[in-house]
Amino acid sequence: MMPICGWRGSALLGIALFTLLATPHVSAFGTETALLALLPYRLPAERAPAGWIEQEQRASTNAALAFSAPAAERLATARGLAEKGRVIGLQQTFMPPAGAGLPAVTLLVDLYRNPVSASAIVATVVPPGGAGEAELLLPPGVNGARAVRVALRDGTGSGYVIAWSRGPLCFVVTFATPEPSALEVGEHFAAAADDHALAIGAMSAAAVYAPSDDSDELARATALDAVQLPETVVPSRFRRAGAYLWTNEQVVLDARDPILAAQAVVADEERITADVEFFADEGTRSVLSSVYTVFGDAAGAQSALQQSPLGSAGRQAIISLAPPADLGEEVVAFEAIVRWPQGDLRESYTVQWRHGNLLLAIVVNQAAGQGMPAFLGAAVSALDQTYLSPLQARQGDRPVIPTVGLNRAPLNNPLPNRRSLPTQVKEFGPDGFEVRRR
Repeated sequence: MMPICGWRGSALLGIALFTLLATPHVSAFGTETALLALLPYRLPAERAPAGWIEQEQRASTNAALAFSAPAAERLATARGLAEKGRVIGLQQTFMPPAGAGLPAVTLLVDLYRNPVSASAIVATVVPPGGAGEAELLLPPGVNGARAVRVALRDGTGSGYVIAWSRGPLCFVVTFATPEPSALEVGEHFAAAADDHALAIGAMSAAAVYAPSDDSDELARATALDAVQLPETVVPSRFRRAGAYLWTNEQVVLDARDPILAAQAVVADEERITADVEFFADEGTRSVLSSVYTVFGDAAGAQSALQQSPLGSAGRQAIISLAPPADLGEEVVAFEAIVRWPQGDLRESYTVQWRHGNLLLAIVVNQAAGQGMPAFLGAAVSALDQTYLSPLQARQGDRPVIPTVGLNRAPLNNPLPNRRSLPTQVKEFGPDGFEVRRR
């Protein structure tokens, strides 16, 4: 994380944020629509091997994959994926039956520009975390599939991959296990995924998808990541666990109604991307997340702030809260009851506020019944100050916060298809939410 030391460093970072966040962003349906085309190929619960449960699903965009690389390598990583013809991917992780002693299995369905690009990737896929030469295994029962085993770099066993293509789609099953020969675990998933894909049928030949230019999204997210919440201000029991892009495609994937969500994030809100940093408490399985979400203009950010949090399919109920502080131009706070994939009920506390075209949020996800975290207010204030500090200039002894980095488009002239919205939200209750299926 970039240290912010002294006025000169703060001013330079403020200028960078202004340049990146206030730059106009042209939105058009792109990989969000491509993700919708992939959704039918998700392996449904009834087609997965008996007893296996889906733990999570991810929209694997090129930008999200590139963001996991070092900052200096992100743009080159994204361009490399695009040059290979990769458009977007969908990842599912499955957990085995309790007590089975089997590894988790990941299924990826990647969409490429054309069948030639998808077929070419099959010959190059190797298990993640491998070291040394990959060993080709006997072909599994899926027509045209390639199976590979490689010793893991950390010495914990072997990584396995089964890959094959169907038209512009590349399917990959991967898992890791200490067992010397465990290909059968993946073969069951490969057969199930291929049978399901064949039942769905080929993608429409009339639909043409191309890799997106992710340079704008990566530049904005990298700038925001430089002013994320410092680990020094979170409770000592939390440790930084990582950072990731919360992409438009992930919002669409998590929504109760993905089609309406795609319309909302692209056309109604002009959402660009979100940068998330998260801290984990292993003892209580609690997660504290610090989130920046950037939009094309202030009206889009305001629209997103005032939408019902029930848009996410995992949320079961919403309880409004009084915000712990008066933040930004408007602020909302709520508690959500969240059901995790294996039926585990969780509670999350969210405070979200707006500065121009940027939404900031602190989210704490924890086991149900613990109540509001005592540190929530302090974390919220710390994130707000961390963001504002590089944007502050001094005139004598009086600090002045300019509109650096904030695209303050007039709210009385909304873009087409955008609803008229109130300009201030102080508190709202369950009956006050406009429950929209997104």
